[in-house]
Formats: sequence, C-alpha cells, structure tokens
Amino acid sequence: MKNVFAVILGFIFITACTIAGSDKNSDTVGIGEVSISADESLQPVVSALEAAFEMNNSAAKLNLIYRPEQESINLMLQDSARVAVVTRELTAEEKKIFEHEKLTYRSLKVGVDAVALITNASNNDTLITFNTLRNLFLGKDKSKNVVVDNSNSSNLSSVMEKLGLTDLTQLKIAAVKGNKDVIDYVKTHNNTIGIIGVNWISDGEDPASMGFLKSIKVMSVSDKDNPKPDEYYLPFEYNLYLKNYPLSRNIYMITKEARQGLGTGFINFTAHEKGQLVIQKTGILPATQPLRLYKVQN
Repeated sequence: MKNVFAVILGFIFITACTIAGSDKNSDTVGIGEVSISADESLQPVVSALEAAFEMNNSAAKLNLIYRPEQESINLMLQDSARVAVVTRELTAEEKKIFEHEKLTYRSLKVGVDAVALITNASNNDTLITFNTLRNLFLGKDKSKNVVVDNSNSSNLSSVMEKLGLTDLTQLKIAAVKGNKDVIDYVKTHNNTIGIIGVNWISDGEDPASMGFLKSIKVMSVSDKDNPKPDEYYLPFEYNLYLKNYPLSRNIYMITKEARQGLGTGFINFTAHEKGQLVIQKTGILPATQPLRLYKVQN
C-alpha cells in the first residue's frame, strides 16, 4: 500500500512539474497566452493590433500592459512581458543587460507614428514653430500652457529630443495621467497646448478618435525659423510618408524571446500584410508594406 501511495505521489509530482514547465513554454506563434507591454501613447494602435491578432488566432490571448515607455521596456527586460511596443530602440545600457545574460534580442520597426500638438477648439491660431514651442517649454513665452501625458512619457522625450532640450527640470509644463487626460484637459482650458500620440486621433473609422477630434484642434507644425504658410504640416499619414511632419517617430517591437513563441507570432503578424493594414487603418504609416498615394486634381 505504501508503494502504491508513493507511486501516486510521484505521479502527482511529475505531472505538476510537467504542467509548470508547459505553462512557461507551451505557447506557439498562434496558440497560448502571453503578456505584452506597450507605451501608453500607442494604446489605440496596439489595441487594434491585439483585436486583429486574436481574431485571426482564436487560441491566442494577449495580455496588454500599458505603461509609460521606460516602464514598458523594463517589464520586457525583467521578463514580466514577452514583447515591448515602444517608440525607440534600446539604449547602450539596456543592451548591456542582454550581453551580461548572454542573450540576444530582436527589434523590428513596424510603423511610423507622430507626436501631435492639440489646442482648445476655440483657439484660432493653430500654427506653431519649433522656436515658439521651445520658448513655451522653457517658460520664456507664457502666452500658452503646455500639458503632457506623463513626465516619463515618450511623447515628452520625443519632443525634447527634437527641440534639443535635455534638462527636464527646466521645463515649465504640466503633466496629467495619460493621453486621454491630455485631450480632456485641452477641451476645457483655453490657451493650452496638449501633447499626445497622433494615433489617439487619426483613425477615421473609430468613434472615440473622431469624438476627440470634434472637441479639439490639431496644430500644424514647422521646424523652420521663418516658415512660409505652406511649410507648416499636420501629423497625418500623407505628411509622415513624405517626411514633412517634423515630430514623427518610429514604432518598434522588441523581444528577447529566443524561440518561436506567441510574442514572435504577434510581431510577425504586425510586420506582415494584415497587421500593416491595421496600422494603416489607424491613420499612421505602415513600415514594412508599400503605401499607395493618389494625387487628386481639380
């Protein structure tokens, strides 16, 4: 009887170990469950990709974690997420983590996004230059207030890089809790410029995106000192394709998944035709598929 009991215990132990091991590595490119961390400013496009991927892979489940960009990357580095969807490549210090652990990582550009500047619907002046924006950031121009989604956000770091600003403590700006909060703040405050990811307002078929657009104005931006009227550009797909809009940025998917798991499946889906069509539908520029432009003549 004791031998039978020992055999049963051994079977339970082996089964438990097998299940534990399979939980970690049982997913494939189209089956299983995995966590994906993403920059909060990219939430609309990433959510659209998630829905499309799960529709095409009914046995797959993506658990999306939206955080400021640095936190999203940290979750991937700490193995709390399999893939990070962000707007920059890894830094030299972050790459050292892989070198120390003798691991490789993969990074793929999947789209071209932009930082959009928005203002209250009552404001008639929707043109802005880099010089004006820089002076607003530094508090030299007090005619308008600037509000961002988070002091650690990719929206803020992208604009600071473009403007040549490096010291966060010098900035005279306000921070809220997210891109939607920026839109809500701008809706109710005159003489305010908000900074958001353009994918929050660029999907012409999404009711939420169109609702946001009805309540604010999108600003045209120029990086020239004394621009002509036709040298200001809106942050939408056509100007991203022609590289006219000066606050554009890339979208990357980064993973250290060393096998053909569900994280790799999500990246592959995004990089190929169906995923790139989802990206284009959200109003931003696909990176790996050709874009057709048509010139309309009156």
